[in-house]
Amino acid sequence: HHFLDFPSFSINSSGWFYFQVAKFPFKSNVSFVVIVPNQYTRNPSHVLENFPYKQLCRLFPREVPTTVKIPKIKLDYQLELNKVLSQMGLQELFTSPNLQKITDEPLFVSSVQHQSTMELKEDGVEASAATSVMLSRSVSVFSLDRPFVFIIFEDETGIPLFIGSVQNPNPSAAPQIQEPQDSREATDANKYHVPK
Repeated sequence: HHFLDFPSFSINSSGWFYFQVAKFPFKSNVSFVVIVPNQYTRNPSHVLENFPYKQLCRLFPREVPTTVKIPKIKLDYQLELNKVLSQMGLQELFTSPNLQKITDEPLFVSSVQHQSTMELKEDGVEASAATSVMLSRSVSVFSLDRPFVFIIFEDETGIPLFIGSVQNPNPSAAPQIQEPQDSREATDANKYHVPK
């Protein structure tokens, strides 16, 4: 399984009793934020329910030297939006819409699909979407070898552009229960010191 090293990205890391958080600033005022439960969990989506978003922007006042190991990831997600749009009051769109400005033929919408793709590789994160989106010690090793949640933020507004979770980032390896205590445990990653 391939892991990525990040010599060119600064990383800020912090954590609560239950989470580790790392922020990777990317181009175009976008940041990739990763939230990792300290204990192995089968459902990292529960992190989103308990995560104190209001504190997120205050988590990164300083940068610390950190070894980073991240698996190469490509995620695809597809969702039919008929039910969601109907609950928002657009039921008529799927039953008897007035589409005479498009054509005189009797038309109705049978399906609305949303598809998102995110790929994490050496030169950063590529993401696209189309519709037919108490502190603990600093860690010396940040390794995404267990389930995690990610958020891609627009930096100026703080608006999350993409939110997702990865259940099994490294299917070929046994899950790691305890976080590494020493950077020497990360034998296949290089240590990058982040400027202060």
